[in-house]
Amino acid sequence: MNILVINPMIYTAPPKGAPISRRKSIADSMICNFCQGFVANGHNVTLIASEEYRPIEEETFDFEIVYLENSIAKYIPKFPHGLPVLNGLRKYLKQNRAKYDIVISSELFTFHSITAARVCPEKLMIWQEFGHHHIFFHEIPSRIWHNTTVRLFIKKRVVVVPRSSVAGKFARRYCDIVSDEVVNNSVDTRIFRYNAEKDNFLIVVSRLVPGKNIHYIIEKYIHYIKKYKSEMRLLIIGDGPERIALERYIQTNGFADRITFTGWVRHRDFADLLSRATGFLCCTIRELNMISITEALACGTPVLTNRVPLQREMIAEYGLGIVKGDWTEDDIHKLVENSPEYVRNCKAVCGSFSSIEAAASMIRIFRKFRRVESIKQDEG
Repeated sequence: MNILVINPMIYTAPPKGAPISRRKSIADSMICNFCQGFVANGHNVTLIASEEYRPIEEETFDFEIVYLENSIAKYIPKFPHGLPVLNGLRKYLKQNRAKYDIVISSELFTFHSITAARVCPEKLMIWQEFGHHHIFFHEIPSRIWHNTTVRLFIKKRVVVVPRSSVAGKFARRYCDIVSDEVVNNSVDTRIFRYNAEKDNFLIVVSRLVPGKNIHYIIEKYIHYIKKYKSEMRLLIIGDGPERIALERYIQTNGFADRITFTGWVRHRDFADLLSRATGFLCCTIRELNMISITEALACGTPVLTNRVPLQREMIAEYGLGIVKGDWTEDDIHKLVENSPEYVRNCKAVCGSFSSIEAAASMIRIFRKFRRVESIKQDEG
C-alpha cells in the first residue's frame, strides 16, 4: 500500500514565540520510527512535515519526506508552533490523491487534518493524541471549533484512532467513527529492548525546563534517600535552561555525588541506561503522550508519574508502575520495593509499543472500518 503521513512537527515544539531549534538529525524521532514501521510491513511511505523541522544535515530514509512551508509563521511569529498551516498541502493532496491508499494525519483540531478531510475523507485516518481542548484556544473557542468544523468535516466521514483511552473518550464526543483499539506512540523496540535486569539507579529523561517540574522530582528523591537510607542513585538525562540552577541546588544540599546530569545522550546510548534503571520518574505539569514514558515501558522499566501524561490509565490498568497526583518519597520507595512485579507486567505489554506493530494495527483498523462502511452502503 502507498501511505501518506501528515505530521508537520517532527519533534516537540518550543513555547509560543520561541524559535524552533533545528537539529542535526531527525532519525530518532517518534514519527520517523512510525513511518519506518510501515516500511517494515512492506508498504511505501511519504511523510509531509513542516520546513522548519528539516534537519541541518542531509539524511536518507527508506521513505520520502516532503517539506512544506509553515506559511502562518511568516506573518504571525507568535502563533503557536503546534498549529502550523502548511502552504501547498491542499494542492499536494489534490494532485496526489489517487496515489495514496491511506492518509494519516494528527489531531482533530489541526488545519492539516481539516484540509485532508475536505480533499480525501474516505482515505483519511486521524491519529488522535489530545484528550482535552487545546490550551491556546482557552477551552471555549476550542469547544466551538470542535462543535462546528470538526463535526462538519470529520464527524461521520473519517476514522479516528486514539493514542490513549483518554484521547478515545475525547474523540467520541465529536466523532462517530472512533476505534476502540488504542495505538500508542511507538518506538523502535530493536533499540528500546525489554530488560529484566535492573541496576541501582532511578532515571529521568526530560528537557530541563520549568514545565517538566524536575526540581520537584529531585526534592522528593532527596527526601526518599534521607528517610529510607537508600543507596539508589538518580540519573537525569536531558538539558535545558534550568540545568545550572538544578545543579546548584543539589550541590547546596550535598547530593552532587548521588545525582548525575548527563546532558543530551544519543538514543542508542540512553536506551541502554533506560533499560537498566529500577524506575522512571515523571512529574510534568503539562504534557500529552510522553514518548519517554513509552520508551521506558518498552524497556521494562516501571514508571512513577503524576496524573498528567495520557499514559496514566494504561500504567494503572496494567500495573506498570504508580500513578498519583502529588507523589512523594513514599511512592518512590513503593516503586523500588515493587519493581520486580512491575517489570514482569511490562514484559506482557512491551511488544505493543513497537513501531512495526503500531503500523500493522493502523492498517488493520482502517480496513476494518472501511469494510464495515462498504457493507452498510451495499445494504442501503
